Amino acid sequence: MKAQLRRGSYNSGRRPNGSNVSKEAWNKEHGGSIPPNRLQEAFDFKLSSENVAALNEEAEPPDHWLELANTDSMSRYHRALRALAELYEDNPEELRLRARQHPARFPLELPRFFISFLTDSPEDLVVDPFAGSNVTGQAAEEADRRWVAFELFLHYLEPSIARFEAYDRREVDWLGEETPLLDALGVDYLDPARAARR
Repeated sequence: MKAQLRRGSYNSGRRPNGSNVSKEAWNKEHGGSIPPNRLQEAFDFKLSSENVAALNEEAEPPDHWLELANTDSMSRYHRALRALAELYEDNPEELRLRARQHPARFPLELPRFFISFLTDSPEDLVVDPFAGSNVTGQAAEEADRRWVAFELFLHYLEPSIARFEAYDRREVDWLGEETPLLDALGVDYLDPARAARR
Protein backbone atom coordinates (compact mmCIF):
# COMPACT_ATOMS: atom_id res chain seq x y z
CA MET A 1 0.00 0.00 0.00
CA LYS A 2 2.81 2.41 0.92
CA ALA A 3 4.64 1.76 -2.37
CA GLN A 4 1.44 2.38 -4.27
CA LEU A 5 0.84 5.65 -2.41
CA ARG A 6 4.36 6.78 -3.35
CA ARG A 7 3.69 5.89 -7.01
CA GLY A 8 0.40 7.76 -6.90
CA SER A 9 -1.24 5.49 -9.47
CA TYR A 10 -3.08 2.22 -9.73
CA ASN A 11 -4.33 0.17 -12.65
CA SER A 12 -7.87 1.39 -12.28
CA GLY A 13 -10.72 0.36 -14.50
CA ARG A 14 -13.20 -2.42 -15.01
CA ARG A 15 -12.39 -5.91 -13.63
CA PRO A 16 -13.50 -9.25 -15.12
CA ASN A 17 -16.17 -9.58 -12.42
CA GLY A 18 -17.76 -6.33 -13.59
CA SER A 19 -16.57 -4.12 -10.73
CA ASN A 20 -15.03 -0.76 -11.53
CA VAL A 21 -11.98 0.34 -9.51
CA SER A 22 -11.64 4.12 -9.37
CA LYS A 23 -8.29 5.90 -9.39
CA GLU A 24 -9.06 7.45 -6.02
CA ALA A 25 -10.18 4.34 -4.09
CA TRP A 26 -6.76 2.70 -3.99
CA ASN A 27 -4.72 5.85 -3.51
CA LYS A 28 -5.83 6.59 0.05
CA GLU A 29 -4.20 5.70 3.35
CA HIS A 30 -6.29 2.79 4.69
CA GLY A 31 -3.95 1.68 7.44
CA GLY A 32 -3.00 -1.42 5.48
CA SER A 33 -6.54 -2.68 4.96
CA ILE A 34 -8.16 -3.41 1.61
CA PRO A 35 -10.40 -0.46 0.74
CA PRO A 36 -14.16 -0.98 0.45
CA ASN A 37 -15.13 -3.00 -2.58
CA ARG A 38 -18.05 -4.79 -4.15
CA LEU A 39 -18.78 -6.74 -0.97
CA GLN A 40 -19.22 -3.47 0.92
CA GLU A 41 -21.67 -2.35 -1.76
CA ALA A 42 -23.69 -5.48 -1.04
CA PHE A 43 -23.93 -4.59 2.65
CA ASP A 44 -24.81 -0.98 1.85
CA PHE A 45 -27.52 -2.21 -0.52
CA LYS A 46 -28.90 -4.47 2.18
CA LEU A 47 -29.16 -1.61 4.70
CA SER A 48 -30.92 0.84 2.40
CA SER A 49 -34.64 1.06 3.29
CA GLU A 50 -35.48 1.72 -0.36
CA ASN A 51 -33.72 -1.48 -1.40
CA VAL A 52 -35.25 -3.50 1.44
CA ALA A 53 -38.65 -2.40 0.12
CA ALA A 54 -37.61 -3.47 -3.38
CA LEU A 55 -36.53 -6.87 -2.06
CA ASN A 56 -39.89 -7.26 -0.35
CA GLU A 57 -41.42 -6.82 -3.80
CA GLU A 58 -39.26 -9.76 -4.96
CA ALA A 59 -36.80 -7.60 -6.90
CA GLU A 60 -33.55 -9.31 -7.82
CA PRO A 61 -30.67 -8.58 -5.42
CA PRO A 62 -27.37 -7.41 -6.93
CA ASP A 63 -25.37 -10.17 -8.62
CA HIS A 64 -22.33 -9.50 -6.42
CA TRP A 65 -23.83 -10.72 -3.15
CA LEU A 66 -22.41 -13.84 -1.57
CA GLU A 67 -25.40 -16.02 -0.82
CA LEU A 68 -24.22 -19.12 0.99
CA ALA A 69 -26.24 -21.67 2.90
CA ASN A 70 -24.67 -23.48 5.82
CA THR A 71 -26.89 -26.54 5.70
CA ASP A 72 -24.47 -29.34 4.84
CA SER A 73 -25.07 -32.33 7.08
CA MET A 74 -23.69 -35.19 4.95
CA SER A 75 -20.11 -34.05 4.43
CA ARG A 76 -17.20 -36.31 5.31
CA TYR A 77 -16.74 -34.21 8.45
CA HIS A 78 -20.35 -34.67 9.60
CA ARG A 79 -20.37 -38.37 8.79
CA ALA A 80 -17.19 -38.87 10.82
CA LEU A 81 -18.67 -37.06 13.84
CA ARG A 82 -21.83 -39.17 13.67
CA ALA A 83 -19.81 -42.39 13.41
CA LEU A 84 -17.69 -41.33 16.40
CA ALA A 85 -20.83 -40.55 18.42
CA GLU A 86 -22.12 -44.03 17.60
CA LEU A 87 -18.79 -45.63 18.55
CA TYR A 88 -18.73 -43.75 21.87
CA GLU A 89 -22.43 -43.89 22.68
CA ASP A 90 -21.63 -45.63 25.99
CA ASN A 91 -19.03 -43.03 26.94
CA PRO A 92 -19.92 -39.67 25.34
CA GLU A 93 -17.81 -37.72 27.85
CA GLU A 94 -14.64 -39.46 26.70
CA LEU A 95 -15.50 -38.55 23.12
CA ARG A 96 -16.18 -34.94 24.14
CA LEU A 97 -12.65 -34.66 25.53
CA ARG A 98 -11.15 -35.74 22.20
CA ALA A 99 -13.52 -34.70 19.42
CA ARG A 100 -16.25 -32.08 19.19
CA GLN A 101 -18.21 -30.52 16.38
CA HIS A 102 -17.13 -26.91 16.05
CA PRO A 103 -20.07 -24.61 16.89
CA ALA A 104 -19.19 -21.86 14.39
CA ARG A 105 -18.52 -23.59 11.09
CA PHE A 106 -19.01 -21.67 7.86
CA PRO A 107 -19.85 -23.00 4.41
CA LEU A 108 -17.00 -24.28 2.24
CA GLU A 109 -17.93 -21.76 -0.47
CA LEU A 110 -16.80 -18.84 1.73
CA PRO A 111 -13.08 -19.72 1.96
CA ARG A 112 -13.30 -21.08 -1.59
CA PHE A 113 -14.35 -17.60 -2.78
CA PHE A 114 -11.55 -15.80 -0.94
CA ILE A 115 -8.86 -18.32 -1.91
CA SER A 116 -9.88 -17.91 -5.54
CA PHE A 117 -9.98 -14.11 -5.13
CA LEU A 118 -6.69 -13.70 -3.24
CA THR A 119 -4.37 -16.41 -4.60
CA ASP A 120 -3.03 -17.13 -8.06
CA SER A 121 -1.04 -20.36 -8.04
CA PRO A 122 -0.25 -23.54 -6.12
CA GLU A 123 2.84 -21.81 -4.72
CA ASP A 124 0.65 -19.35 -2.81
CA LEU A 125 0.20 -20.09 0.90
CA VAL A 126 -3.17 -19.95 2.68
CA VAL A 127 -2.88 -19.47 6.45
CA ASP A 128 -5.77 -19.93 8.88
CA PRO A 129 -4.72 -18.93 12.42
CA PHE A 130 -8.11 -19.93 13.89
CA ALA A 131 -8.83 -23.15 12.00
CA GLY A 132 -11.71 -24.57 14.03
CA SER A 133 -12.98 -27.48 11.94
CA ASN A 134 -10.53 -26.57 9.16
CA VAL A 135 -12.97 -25.63 6.41
CA THR A 136 -10.35 -23.23 5.05
CA GLY A 137 -7.79 -26.05 4.87
CA GLN A 138 -10.26 -28.15 2.90
CA ALA A 139 -10.95 -25.30 0.47
CA ALA A 140 -7.22 -24.65 0.04
CA GLU A 141 -6.54 -28.35 -0.56
CA GLU A 142 -9.28 -28.51 -3.20
CA ALA A 143 -7.85 -25.38 -4.86
CA ASP A 144 -4.39 -27.00 -4.96
CA ARG A 145 -2.91 -24.38 -2.66
CA ARG A 146 -0.33 -24.85 0.06
CA TRP A 147 -1.92 -24.25 3.45
CA VAL A 148 -1.23 -24.11 7.16
CA ALA A 149 -3.90 -24.26 9.87
CA PHE A 150 -3.61 -23.48 13.58
CA GLU A 151 -6.18 -24.29 16.25
CA LEU A 152 -5.89 -23.93 20.02
CA PHE A 153 -8.31 -26.79 20.76
CA LEU A 154 -7.34 -30.21 19.46
CA HIS A 155 -10.86 -31.53 20.11
CA TYR A 156 -12.08 -29.27 17.27
CA LEU A 157 -9.19 -29.89 14.93
CA GLU A 158 -8.90 -33.68 15.20
CA PRO A 159 -12.27 -34.48 13.57
CA SER A 160 -11.33 -32.14 10.72
CA ILE A 161 -8.94 -34.75 9.29
CA ALA A 162 -12.06 -36.50 7.99
CA ARG A 163 -12.29 -33.68 5.42
CA PHE A 164 -9.21 -35.01 3.61
CA GLU A 165 -9.22 -38.12 1.43
CA ALA A 166 -5.42 -38.23 1.69
CA TYR A 167 -5.80 -39.13 5.36
CA ASP A 168 -7.96 -42.15 4.52
CA ARG A 169 -5.27 -43.29 2.11
CA ARG A 170 -2.66 -42.76 4.88
CA GLU A 171 -0.83 -40.23 2.73
CA VAL A 172 -0.85 -37.72 5.59
CA ASP A 173 0.97 -38.18 8.86
CA TRP A 174 -0.86 -37.34 12.08
CA LEU A 175 1.58 -35.54 14.37
CA GLY A 176 -0.49 -35.72 17.56
CA GLU A 177 0.64 -37.73 20.56
CA GLU A 178 -2.37 -40.05 20.45
CA THR A 179 -3.68 -41.98 17.47
CA PRO A 180 -6.66 -40.14 15.92
CA LEU A 181 -10.07 -41.47 16.90
CA LEU A 182 -10.94 -41.76 13.20
CA ASP A 183 -8.45 -44.60 12.85
CA ALA A 184 -10.85 -46.83 14.78
CA LEU A 185 -13.59 -46.20 12.21
CA GLY A 186 -11.81 -47.30 9.05
CA VAL A 187 -13.39 -45.74 5.97
CA ASP A 188 -16.82 -47.24 6.64
CA TYR A 189 -17.98 -43.95 8.16
CA LEU A 190 -17.89 -42.39 4.70
CA ASP A 191 -20.82 -44.43 3.43
CA PRO A 192 -23.70 -41.92 3.07
CA ALA A 193 -26.33 -44.67 3.36
CA ARG A 194 -24.88 -45.72 6.70
CA ALA A 195 -24.81 -42.15 7.93
CA ALA A 196 -28.43 -41.58 6.86
CA ARG A 197 -29.60 -44.60 8.88
CA ARG A 198 -28.41 -43.00 12.15
